[in-house]
Amino acid sequence: MEKVWLVTGCSKGFGHVLVDRLLATTSDLVVATARTLDALRPFEDAHRDRVLLCKLDVTREADITACVAQATERFGRIDVLVNNAGYGLAGALEE
Repeated sequence: MEKVWLVTGCSKGFGHVLVDRLLATTSDLVVATARTLDALRPFEDAHRDRVLLCKLDVTREADITACVAQATERFGRIDVLVNNAGYGLAGALEE
């Protein structure tokens, strides 16, 4: 049985690559999210029956609620959550 993945931060980087690999190598279902969906349209075009695109800013509770509702309405459940959205800040502790 296929899993249902919800992946945040899919417009580029790790999230984008993860969604690409999931769709290319598994039969799993994917909810791909980003603040803007332009970079995700090719996933939808190629795998319309297996992917759901959701506009999601993880700092907005209303976006989170709406995305989870859309995902469960379309696929019935969420099995795997990859909370990839955010940014990195590198530096030494002393700084």
